[in-house]
Amino acid sequence: MFPKHTLPLTLPLLLCACAEQQQDSLQPEARELFRESAAHIRAYTDSMSRAKDSVSWATLDRRFEERITRLNFKYPPDTDLHLSQGENDTLYILTLRYIKARSDARERILNQQNIP
Repeated sequence: MFPKHTLPLTLPLLLCACAEQQQDSLQPEARELFRESAAHIRAYTDSMSRAKDSVSWATLDRRFEERITRLNFKYPPDTDLHLSQGENDTLYILTLRYIKARSDARERILNQQNIP
């Protein structure tokens, strides 16, 4: 019913240890990657918290993975290494919130299905 994976395989690309903040050619792209990633994670966290059934849950989870993957390939390689420590921390916290919303929604849906 539910996929057994816990995190998209591409998500760790966003959460890599950040390189020392410096002004370089990838800094603007890194900032935009952060903005798009944060907006994406927030939107899917909100949607996941309102998932009504296992089909919507699974669809949201799959789309989240697909969008994160496309987002990472939109920017040059290693762009995520140019995020600041604060940006990395923010993405980490937002990702934890998504995981919690996903787990809570899954639990809620499974409990609803067990009601006689």
